Amino acid sequence: TSMALNIAWNLAKLGKKILFFSLEMSREELFIKICAKELQINLNSFLFKQISEEKMKAIKEFIEFFKQIPLLLVEKGFTISNIREVIECNPTDFVFIDHLQMIEKSYDERKSIDEYVRGLKQICMLRNIGIILLSQVNRMTAQRIDNKPLLEDLHGCVAGNTLIYNHNKKPRKGYYTIKNLYKKQQKPLLWSYDIKTNKYTKKIPINIVD
Repeated sequence: TSMALNIAWNLAKLGKKILFFSLEMSREELFIKICAKELQINLNSFLFKQISEEKMKAIKEFIEFFKQIPLLLVEKGFTISNIREVIECNPTDFVFIDHLQMIEKSYDERKSIDEYVRGLKQICMLRNIGIILLSQVNRMTAQRIDNKPLLEDLHGCVAGNTLIYNHNKKPRKGYYTIKNLYKKQQKPLLWSYDIKTNKYTKKIPINIVD
């Protein structure tokens, strides 16, 4: 959420019109995260209301500045109709949705996710906008002795036609969808990103399981 919010905020400061759908956090919580980062205020200071008069003055000035930025924080987006409704009233360049696991689901979770993502793609093409959809990956990997991720960790995290990269293949020939990986029993790849060096540093093959 913090990374996506940071990207959205910087795009908005460049003049891009941004819609940020938050399915989990309130608008106030998102604003506080932005404000804390911009003004270099510890989040705990907001939580325990330990803010100096100087910082309070800076916050008031930031609120006025924030009103001029084309970033709209929205507390809905659980369905495609929610998103279409907001976009029709608020023309935008980019849409952020946080996050996939919070959408309304039917008895068939996989089908619900596929339909939701398919709806987002249609919006992209019709409106000629970019949509960034966040998704949580299963955290069971950290509890395993070898810390190796399994394909099952992606259950409920991505749509069946999501492209992921197979490190055993040559460039441009190593892309498979999740559905095809199950059929081919290929090993996809996760990259470890080092924020300090701004590089992807480590390849981690994912073991395929039924």
